[in-house]
Amino acid sequence: MIESIQGAMFRIEEITKRIDEIGAIGKPPSIKPLQPPQAKEAQNPNQPTFSQVLSEYVNGNTAQPGAGKELYLNDLNVDEVVGTYQDSAKMLQSLYQNAKQDKGDVNSIITEASQAFGVDESLIKAVIKQESQYNPNAVSHAGAQGLMQLMPQTAEILGVTDPFDVRQNIFGGTNYLSDMLTRYNGNIVKALAAYNAGPNRVDAAGGVPNIEETKDYVNKVMNFYYEYKNSK
Repeated sequence: MIESIQGAMFRIEEITKRIDEIGAIGKPPSIKPLQPPQAKEAQNPNQPTFSQVLSEYVNGNTAQPGAGKELYLNDLNVDEVVGTYQDSAKMLQSLYQNAKQDKGDVNSIITEASQAFGVDESLIKAVIKQESQYNPNAVSHAGAQGLMQLMPQTAEILGVTDPFDVRQNIFGGTNYLSDMLTRYNGNIVKALAAYNAGPNRVDAAGGVPNIEETKDYVNKVMNFYYEYKNSK
């Protein structure tokens, strides 16, 4: 009797299990709830931020201060040094403002030089445009240097100790341009020819010497000069 009851119970369990299996058909499988993401480990205090790396790079110093050892940009993992979005944006905005300020400084120096030597600002800008495209570190194949492309000998005569210093270069170049304008009684074409080829060649030719480079130079500077004049 007992064996019959046990057999019946076993049979009922099998039937119940089978019913559950049939009822599960077509239902989506059970899914474990998502686990909360693991908190990112705090940034190593000795690890530089994006701003620090960018700042050091802009300043020409690839070694990071305070890193406990010398750390160079080529060895950095970018993912490990990037700071917050606000940190990066603030640094880039600062660089943008500095770039705008640098451009403003060049224009203000041109204004000062113009007033100091009595040379039209538009003419100074035109010479800089043709000579260096406003690159203060420009060096020609002949060795002329800086914004107004001063030759080392000329720079020395003008008292320019650092031709790559923006202020010294603009003041030195404008001083020389002023001398050429005085020499040729305000004749801009002759003054520009002398600035490019030297006054001795201009004197010998009685005007712009028959040198293709010099003739091309004078034409281009004069075109820039009128553009700057008309844009005021």
